[in-house]
Order: sequence, then C-alpha cells, then structure tokens
Amino acid sequence: MAKFQQGNSGRPKGAVNKLNKTVKETVLYTFNQLQNDPTHNLEAFARKHPREFYLIASKLIPTEMIGSTETIIKVTIPDERQIEAENIIRI
Repeated sequence: MAKFQQGNSGRPKGAVNKLNKTVKETVLYTFNQLQNDPTHNLEAFARKHPREFYLIASKLIPTEMIGSTETIIKVTIPDERQIEAENIIRI
C-alpha cells in the first residue's frame, strides 16, 4: 500500500472511481444480454409494467435547458393571405 505523501490529496481531479466504472460496465453488459431474451427485455417489462416504465423513462427527460432560440411566426389572415411576422420572437 502506498504511503501518504504531503501534498498528495488522493485521486487526481477528474479520475473515474474504478468501482463505479466496473459496476456501470457490468450493468450495461447485463442489460444488453437481456435484450436478446424476448421474455426479459425492456420491451417486455414496459408491456407488463407500463406505469413503472414511464416513471423510469420520465427521469431521462431533461428538466432544464439553457439557451436561446429565434423563430419567425407566420400569421394566417382570415382571407387566407399569409404574412411573415417582422419581429423575431425570442423565447
């Protein structure tokens, strides 16, 4: 076992924890193996437990997005003429 040295605070910044990496790789491998079994794949789970599947899927949707977008709105006049809005709306 390496001895603690002054100024060495441990794992370097940004280094991946080996245990976390191993667990994630194992879970991903197992998930991929189960996808080949039609009775135990994700689709079968979703059909049997739709509420739980959508609960899990909803956690994958981002809850916040940062950025801006510009769009041009086309307005339809009742007499079927279309005009393009001159102002750009910022959302």
